[in-house]
Amino acid sequence: LVYTDLFGYMPPKPEKITFEVEEAIIPKFCAGKAVCNRVTAKCFINEKEFSFPFLATLPTDDKNIAYRAAKLFCDTIKCDDGIEIIIEKNIPVCAGLGGGSADGAAVLKALNAMYDYPIESKKLLEMGLKIGADVPFCIIGKTCHAKGIGEHLIPFDSQLKACVALIKPDADISTPAAYKAIDSLSYEHIDVNMVIDALKNNDKEKLKCYGANVFEYVCSPIHPEIIAIKEHFLKNGAFFSMMSGSGPTVFGLFENMQDAQNAVNSYDGICQARHVCNLII
Repeated sequence: LVYTDLFGYMPPKPEKITFEVEEAIIPKFCAGKAVCNRVTAKCFINEKEFSFPFLATLPTDDKNIAYRAAKLFCDTIKCDDGIEIIIEKNIPVCAGLGGGSADGAAVLKALNAMYDYPIESKKLLEMGLKIGADVPFCIIGKTCHAKGIGEHLIPFDSQLKACVALIKPDADISTPAAYKAIDSLSYEHIDVNMVIDALKNNDKEKLKCYGANVFEYVCSPIHPEIIAIKEHFLKNGAFFSMMSGSGPTVFGLFENMQDAQNAVNSYDGICQARHVCNLII
């Protein structure tokens, strides 16, 4: 499961300590697998086959959110079993796609099922928030109106019909650095209710008017290829295009899969990854 922020902004904060966001998030496609098995050893991660060579450095200790999810689960239910986590990752890291959060959510849900659901749904969401702000959304796995730092989630039924093209330029963006940079900027806030209404009614014109990502103000000047990819998608049939999350991956929404595939194939800029997929809503 990977997510896309159809818009996001930071409301005014009384203190510069906790970053708060408000956004509409939609799940996209299966970005890989996180398989959990009981073993005799303690929690560890077995790196499976990766689709991208640069993912060979994916951490396999407590720097990995999947590891932390398993440890938190075991500590919570006071379990001494060893847990092997096999991760098959099909998307790049530092992409703004929530791949790590999806791994953490998958581990929590898998272990909860493996141990016959000792943790109720609300508690599982609270545990997810402890290891990552986007983990609760990935646990829910459907379109949500998100507030705060990710702890306030309101699921709703999106009727948006689209095929998705994604391109990650040859750049990596640190999420903490992006949040720190945007905190010093002034920008126009976006009407979340209009975006949600557009999603609920498959209103593509309204989505084009109100959908936006304020992180583009920070990332685009440093990585102009973000704008180049957006323009490429729009020139090649996308009815909407935007950077996902804190970047730098850019997505385009298309009426059909063929147009999405053609847009991805025809992009001649340097990039780390490109995908086409459907929405999971």
